[in-house]
Amino acid sequence: MDWPLVNPEFDPDDLKQVLRYVPRKSYGISWYDGEEQMSTCELNKDRDICQFLNEIEEQKSNSGLAVMYGLRHLSLNGTRHGFANAIISLAARDAQGPNHNPAILQYVPFTLEAMSQIAAEMPLHGDTVRIINRSDMAFYEDIDLTESPHKATFYCCRTSGTWTGDLAISAVFYPETGFTGAVVFGCSNSVVNEIAGRIENSEDAWTHPMLIMGILAEIERERHLKLVQDLLFNLLQRVRSLSYAGTVSTTSMLTKEDYSIDLWIRVNQLRIQLRTWKKQLSKMQDHILELEKMLKEDPRYRKDEGRSWRHRAVETGRRAHKRLAEILSEYEEKVQECSMVIEGMTLSAQLVCLFYVEILTQWVLAFTYNLLPQSWNQIGYQDTQANLRIAGATRQDSNQMRTIAFLTMIFLPGTFLASIFSMTFFNWSASDGETVVSPYIGIYFGAVFVITLLVVGLWVAYTRPFGGALSKIPKQSQNAGFLANLFCVIWS
Repeated sequence: MDWPLVNPEFDPDDLKQVLRYVPRKSYGISWYDGEEQMSTCELNKDRDICQFLNEIEEQKSNSGLAVMYGLRHLSLNGTRHGFANAIISLAARDAQGPNHNPAILQYVPFTLEAMSQIAAEMPLHGDTVRIINRSDMAFYEDIDLTESPHKATFYCCRTSGTWTGDLAISAVFYPETGFTGAVVFGCSNSVVNEIAGRIENSEDAWTHPMLIMGILAEIERERHLKLVQDLLFNLLQRVRSLSYAGTVSTTSMLTKEDYSIDLWIRVNQLRIQLRTWKKQLSKMQDHILELEKMLKEDPRYRKDEGRSWRHRAVETGRRAHKRLAEILSEYEEKVQECSMVIEGMTLSAQLVCLFYVEILTQWVLAFTYNLLPQSWNQIGYQDTQANLRIAGATRQDSNQMRTIAFLTMIFLPGTFLASIFSMTFFNWSASDGETVVSPYIGIYFGAVFVITLLVVGLWVAYTRPFGGALSKIPKQSQNAGFLANLFCVIWS
């Protein structure tokens, strides 16, 4: 698993392949127990660094603090950026331009040989390379190797490299003597001066190993507060622009930037980084309590005088713990501010969407109200024309039927009489004793009567609701046959 190793030594391949070396003049700061103020020296070459490390080695048996930093420049797009290094070693850089390079911490202001010597004699933990290489997130860990031959606690910490001004620290603390050494990577000139000034004004706080972490927390707080202020102000302006958007037209005040989500993404990233850094600060708080417990359980704590370095470290730890709690509360407030603005951005986007939907709905309704009546009028006109054509055809058929009926009425009487007189039932040349009318003429009238009844019955049956007529037929006789049912229909 990827956890801190018990052996803190650097991997030679990491020193050669991960870190980049831009050697230049460095400076050393030291403040040991019994001295009234810190001292500073220049480290121009590797032999100066070696001499400073030898001095540190001699002082490890006493409580104290040693710092080494140097200005280093990294060429990025024709611009050089500086570094400072510390033991506490401050690796400083100049102010960065708009093109931030997250990998800038990998450039250290020492030669490979000097960095190898610092890592071995300080010593620094091998995880230093890993945290420097992890530029996308904040990270803090304390590695307790007090039971190992090193008898020390190692610290590795890194701030997020998403924005310019990220820092990394590798430190070591010897609980037996109270000596602390650290390396700070990525300092600008202003950060170098701030760290040196805070150490100089720390009074007795330099006896606590978490002093350098507390200074880092203060510097990171200032960086985050500025980021929150700038990004939230810009995003609030964007929210206001969206909220007060007027009509949608070619002359609208909204620009392409107003619809971009880049600022929203940056604020979300900032909120994530704030929450991540809060977790690291909480881990620092927990370790301060662990250190206090460890120092108080040491028998020498009870035997030492009230102003020994252990007593001063416990007192400093309590102050640092309280200050970290205040910083955590401030971070929680800033996280809530980020959440409020992000939610406001979401609400504004929804309002603008509803505004556009309302306008689109109005356009659709206006189009519908104007187009549908025209469509309906067109359909009505077409229906009227069809009805007129049908009415004309019907009128023409009616006229033709009237003509046929008129002709039928003219020729029907003559046809009827011709048919009667042409029958053999009349003998117009009858002799004496013979009748003119045949005695069988009754057959004719009987057949005519029956056929007439049949025709009229069929006509009645098919020109009135047949179901209504059948409903009057008793159920028991509905299957009596067609003629019987027909008779019932005619009779009804």
